[in-house]
Amino acid sequence: MVELSRSPIENRIRRSFEEYIRKFSELAERANDAEQTIEAVKFTLEFYATIGERFGERASTLAKGLAQSAKGKTIRNAEQAINAFDAYKDALDKKFSAQDRQAISNALGSLDQQTMASSLSKFGKSLGFVGHMIDAVELATEATKSAESGNWAPFYIKAETLILGQAAGVILGLAFGLTMATPIGILGFGLLLAATGVLIDETLVSELNSYITDL
Repeated sequence: MVELSRSPIENRIRRSFEEYIRKFSELAERANDAEQTIEAVKFTLEFYATIGERFGERASTLAKGLAQSAKGKTIRNAEQAINAFDAYKDALDKKFSAQDRQAISNALGSLDQQTMASSLSKFGKSLGFVGHMIDAVELATEATKSAESGNWAPFYIKAETLILGQAAGVILGLAFGLTMATPIGILGFGLLLAATGVLIDETLVSELNSYITDL
């Protein structure tokens, strides 16, 4: 079958139509991305409100402060994190009894992976780590072990292996996601913020430590 050639006018019309379809598709994609981002921001704001209701306004304020501090930063290395955390380790060890550590470990061990994945997706858009890979289950497993033993060095070494140099929001998303996906209590939440905070900004650790010791 012989295909008839198109006239110059027909070709121009076809090209214009194809360009229109391309631009329309781009606009639709942008609108969808914008809608998802708005939903992610709303989700994060609701998270802060929930933290305030569960653990008090100070906890919510600290979580917001960490999120603000994480902007534009990347994950610190294991040595930096260990040194920063060790400066407060004695005080934390005195605060957390063996029963406390076991309870926190048990809570983290009951991770709802589906809730975790959904939370990370939304936090990724609001905290700025979309496109960054994170093995949340592996890191959560290390956090569970560290919470029980009180030794967070293996967690920081694992974090360095998996996410060193990535956006700092990644590790904060992990802490927030664990709070959403486990029945962790106020002591566990404080410990999570302190343990992950040293991977973001050492200057906030003193405030986090003060919050924990006041509980």
